[in-house]
Amino acid sequence: MKAPTDNKIDYSGKLPSPPVFVVGYMHSGTTLLINILKSQSSVFSGNRETKYFMHLPMIRKVYSDLENDEVLKNFVFYAIKIVKTGFNKTEMNVKVPAEFNVQWFGDDEKRLEVLMKDAKLNRDHGAIFNLVSNHMAQSMGKSRWVEKTPTHIFHIDEMLKSVPDALFVEIVRDPRDVLASKKTRRLGVWESEKYAGDRLKKHREKAFDPLWDSLSWKSAIHAGRKARDKYPEKIILIRYEDLAENPEQKVREICDFLKMEFEPEMLNITTRNSAEDDAEDVGQTGIQTNSIGRWHKTLRSPEVGVCQWQVGEDMSDLGYSLVSISRKDKVKMPFVLAGGLFEFVRASYRRLRLGGWLYFQNVLVNYWKRVRILLFPS
Repeated sequence: MKAPTDNKIDYSGKLPSPPVFVVGYMHSGTTLLINILKSQSSVFSGNRETKYFMHLPMIRKVYSDLENDEVLKNFVFYAIKIVKTGFNKTEMNVKVPAEFNVQWFGDDEKRLEVLMKDAKLNRDHGAIFNLVSNHMAQSMGKSRWVEKTPTHIFHIDEMLKSVPDALFVEIVRDPRDVLASKKTRRLGVWESEKYAGDRLKKHREKAFDPLWDSLSWKSAIHAGRKARDKYPEKIILIRYEDLAENPEQKVREICDFLKMEFEPEMLNITTRNSAEDDAEDVGQTGIQTNSIGRWHKTLRSPEVGVCQWQVGEDMSDLGYSLVSISRKDKVKMPFVLAGGLFEFVRASYRRLRLGGWLYFQNVLVNYWKRVRILLFPS
């Protein structure tokens, strides 16, 4: 059904407020932050992480010729699905169905017509992501959109080329709690009913390794620091612990930076720690502090030692206190490191098996970004 003609409907694809990307290392509180921001009445957000810019090299290969109108149409259709429901590799290069789903635009066929015309004026993969997001927000009566993909912290230069007015909220968390969250999620695969019938596959997907995860956290911290030095007016840094302990103060600070009106409802979200389904804060209203310091009961002392050995200086810079590791546990650290090297090789093989060669090539590109940041931090 076509939407009724209304001259007051804005089809410009231009929004009055800049878009916002929530970034940081995974398990650092990005889900909490996106839930806070999208509860603000002027904000549109899709249902899942788009992972768009981290997969952009692969997307460009699949949709290589946007000068071809048919390829462009298929790509716009795919971009709409990414913005609304998140990245899905299996949906790439799927032809537009005869009945193009206009439900995501409020059944407004004119919106799709305008979107396709706009896309033909700028046949660039990144620009079209921005254009689709703008039109989708506009169709919902929103003045800006917010997207959350933690690993976009490594792609800010590319993102600003495509979305030049974008703002970023970077969230950081004690790396020991990050490791504890990842460890709990992996172990929980065997216990949670959510993964019943698919436990082996999910166990392969949910990686945990003290060495690699610590280095990955460090690379994200360095990427964020480099971006803040380069674009100080574009990025705000928030510590998860400060947000949890002083929610109104920190949310107001974020809103001031984004030039977004603070609304009390932003503090009344339902907390759900996705890594710990049985956590005591699940289902509670409001921002909780229960997840702070969970590493004390989740990580073994040698795992803590490996983490602090790798990222202790960055932890101190961010205000996280280090704990002493006994001589006995230091002796065990090499075994944790050896297990980490084995896990890295195994995880790489799993990604190749699960995603195929093109996907694995994209993974290697993203790995190299992290390694390069560690080797050349400045």
